[in-house]
Amino acid sequence: MSVLNSVSSISVSDVTIRALSVIVFSLIALFFVSRSKPATLRRQIKVQLDDQPTPLYVEPLAQRRIRVSATLGGGAIVTGVVIAFITSLLFAALFGIITSL
Repeated sequence: MSVLNSVSSISVSDVTIRALSVIVFSLIALFFVSRSKPATLRRQIKVQLDDQPTPLYVEPLAQRRIRVSATLGGGAIVTGVVIAFITSLLFAALFGIITSL
């Protein structure tokens, strides 16, 4: 019970001072850690490059872009119709169960 009383008697200024001290000590610790030397020495890594020609990007023809757009649009419409159909069936079944028709 004494722990609860000691916690409830902490004022706002006490909490602020404690929070600021935690921030200051963490910044000091961060400063000391960042100044320490790394455990391993930094060595230069040699990388062998393979110089091969890469194929350049070629824009698709206008017909292909139109065909792809039409296919994606048609797929979106079909997907919407299927989702609407399934939703309507679920609502009809739910309505039938609720109203006992």
